[in-house]
Amino acid sequence: MSDILKESSLKFWEKQAQKLPWFKKWNSVLKWNEPFAHWFVDGQINASYACLDIHIQNGLQDKTAIIWESENGSAQNLTYGQLYTQVNKFAYFLQTQGVKKGDIVIIYLPMIPEAIAAMLAVARLGATHSVVFSGFNTTALKDRIVDTKAKFVITADAAFYRNKNIVPKNVVSEAISQMNVIEEKNTTQGNDTQKVAAQENFVKKVIVIKRTENPISITPGLDVIYDPKSSCSYAEDSQQEFGQLGHRQTQDNQPMNSKPEFVPAVPVESNHPLFILYTSGTTGKPKGIVHSTGGYLTYVYSTIKWAFDISKDSIYWCTADIGWITGHSYVVYGPLMHGAAIYVREGAPDYPTQDAWWQAIAKHKISIFYTSPTALRMFMKMGNENISKHDLSSLKVLGSVGEPINPEVWRWFNDLIGQKRCPIIDTWWQTETGGFMVSPTAGLDLVKLKPGSATFALPEIDADIVDAEGQSVPPQNKGFLVIKKPWPGMTIGIHNNPEAFREIYWSKFPGMYYSGDYAIRDAENYFWLLGRADEVLKISGHRIGTSEIESITLEHEAIAETAVIGIPDEIRGEAIIIFSILKTSFKINIKTQVTTDTKMQQELLQQEVIKHDMFKQEILQKIRTQIGAFATPKEIHFVESLPKTRSGKIMRRLLKAVIQGQAIGDLSTLEDGTSIEEIQTIYNVFKERLR
Repeated sequence: MSDILKESSLKFWEKQAQKLPWFKKWNSVLKWNEPFAHWFVDGQINASYACLDIHIQNGLQDKTAIIWESENGSAQNLTYGQLYTQVNKFAYFLQTQGVKKGDIVIIYLPMIPEAIAAMLAVARLGATHSVVFSGFNTTALKDRIVDTKAKFVITADAAFYRNKNIVPKNVVSEAISQMNVIEEKNTTQGNDTQKVAAQENFVKKVIVIKRTENPISITPGLDVIYDPKSSCSYAEDSQQEFGQLGHRQTQDNQPMNSKPEFVPAVPVESNHPLFILYTSGTTGKPKGIVHSTGGYLTYVYSTIKWAFDISKDSIYWCTADIGWITGHSYVVYGPLMHGAAIYVREGAPDYPTQDAWWQAIAKHKISIFYTSPTALRMFMKMGNENISKHDLSSLKVLGSVGEPINPEVWRWFNDLIGQKRCPIIDTWWQTETGGFMVSPTAGLDLVKLKPGSATFALPEIDADIVDAEGQSVPPQNKGFLVIKKPWPGMTIGIHNNPEAFREIYWSKFPGMYYSGDYAIRDAENYFWLLGRADEVLKISGHRIGTSEIESITLEHEAIAETAVIGIPDEIRGEAIIIFSILKTSFKINIKTQVTTDTKMQQELLQQEVIKHDMFKQEILQKIRTQIGAFATPKEIHFVESLPKTRSGKIMRRLLKAVIQGQAIGDLSTLEDGTSIEEIQTIYNVFKERLR
């Protein structure tokens, strides 16, 4: 990667940045000190201002900003004017609690409008937010609080998921209580040791957003309640004192803000950290990925326009949670900067009914729909009836995110959801990249789409595929996906660990950003993502991406969802094992047909075994035909469910652990533990049959 971009590249990004509302223009476009990039040096901007104030100034205060629904039936619509008021009100409240420029604020909230308002309020004050996915458990939350040393945590008294009333506040309280650790230290006399409490609790305030009337435990002096429905911008805290104007007083008995509905957006330098977001990335331990303000906003604003052709007339739905980078870039900042209406939903995708998503699209006339292949495969498994009965004609653009989309899933998405008239924007990017890197472009010249391909790199993104020595490989050859020059959305580093940033992302191939993903380009130079490099199987000297085998398996008409893993094999290096879920229409539901007749039960079970064996042979033949005999799976298992996170990603490491008899490890992000129990049972039965 060169020290300085070409002049044409710098002018290109400068032109993109000029579309945003800056308080002060930059002195230079890029300061590059590999691997650290500082974009739009000395320019001043504010993310909250770019998402809200600019629209109010342009007369869009009455335009819809957020359409929100919960699985429990609650709903709320907010205009840009109402969201602006809510953000200012919350920002004022945060000021009263001591939040200021430079502070780090943990946000641990479900998908509610207040979560978006919290992000914008924190940014408005010049503070840095770190959103933690509300499905994470106590340990995951505690680790992120400790690593950021956050003084403030924002949470809620309730969240709703699959008809369960969850209390995020309890998780926060438990996490904070665990931060008072016990460690052994030498005493001053002799070599005796004693246990000493090591105080790590630097959280000064926990702000609890009130959603229900349910009582919660409050720690005086630490916890404060914020009621967004209240006309006052202060907490229910007996220790607070209020003046005649109803505003909290400073020590000199003067109101902190005589107009609490407006808090001026704090100008921050372009490289000021907007947020820290934790990701496992290419290593197992979560890392705090830091993103700037000016460069990140410029990149997100540009890429969402290029990819989806979003505008203020769009009704846009990205199904991601705000706890992930997709939620940051393409639920909150990207769409709101363009003045679009965003649909936000709290709850499971198939609850309270299996057609909840499709009802929402038809009801609200969604025009842009951005989701994950995992979610699509889940709906494929359910059959098409729940979808075909809804009017989806409002859709104009579809999008895919999170993992490579299998061609079979792509075609289903195109034919049934898009009705063969909506382009599918299959995006490749990462938490570290900030925004789309390889993607079709509905907002530019839309190229010919190929099912399963992310097409080409976006403007000024120098993506390449290299071999183990860092040399570019010709078309039709697999290799590692790298980026060869800086871009504005790139992370500015790992929180508190610049050397790890250099080591993880920049040491494997000097001068190149190493994505950790494996890919191939076809004869027309289209990119095809093959999955994580550590998920590439090495079989008899051949390298095969797990997604290649999964795609072929999904071509079978009976298969709804599948996961492929590799386990060590003394002869071939690795052996392939497949776990698949059958579509409902291809199952023999013994439970509904069982009578007291034991013979009938046995006959039904035998039918199921015969049918499964036939499916397995057909899948094996497909793989042999399309890849080769060397890729023949060692085992194929049919299961009812696969272990997934609440964000929908299959946890392949758990499948490997079960097969290899290893410790299961951390299950904090696992949505349903019964999937692991079932797989353990199935595999134990399988081993017994081999004996």
